Amino acid sequence: VYKMKFCESCNIIRPIRTSHCHDCNNCVMGFDHHCVWLDTCVGKLNYTYFFHFVLATFSYITIVLVLSGMSMAVTSDVLYKDMDASFELDR
Repeated sequence: VYKMKFCESCNIIRPIRTSHCHDCNNCVMGFDHHCVWLDTCVGKLNYTYFFHFVLATFSYITIVLVLSGMSMAVTSDVLYKDMDASFELDR
C-alpha cells in the first residue's frame, strides 16, 4: 500500500514515483536530477532526449579531438620539413 503525498509547493497530490524539484519548483515523474546545462529536470518524459543530448555531446567532443590531433600531426610534419629546408640553406 502506497500512501499518496501532498505537495505543498504545487498544491497537488503527487502520483507514485514523483518528486518535487526545488530548482524548477515543479513535481516531476521519475525525477532523476536537475540538469544545469539544459536548465530543466530530467525525468520520465524526457530521459531519452537527455540521453541523446549526452551522446551527441560526447560524439562531438570525440570528433573535435580526433580532427584536432590529425591537424596537429599534419601541421607538425610541414613545419619540420620547412625547418629542415631552412637549415640546409644556411649551411
